[in-house]
Amino acid sequence: MAARKAGSRGPSKAQAIRDVLNDKGHDTAPKDVIAILAQKKIKVSAAQVSNLKAELARKTGSYQPKRGPRSKANGEITLSTLKAVKAMAEKLGGVEKTRQALDALAQLS
Repeated sequence: MAARKAGSRGPSKAQAIRDVLNDKGHDTAPKDVIAILAQKKIKVSAAQVSNLKAELARKTGSYQPKRGPRSKANGEITLSTLKAVKAMAEKLGGVEKTRQALDALAQLS
């Protein structure tokens, strides 16, 4: 999509979204932003709103990725992983205590 020239028919859709988010707060749901802009005869998609919200959050430093770091092992158990588990088991006092700790951890998730 081409950028608007200065002085054309008003603010861009992105600027309209930013204005709504500044007025209503950055935690405003995309469907609410779409409804507000629809009243002003500005048609935007949920993807546009979500992308702009994420961009603004990254710029302000409030962006929190939803996913944790991904493992590189692709689900495989490597020798280094087994060594780390063994060291953890020794720290916890044996295999049985490690199982109890893992059971407790599973209940937290």
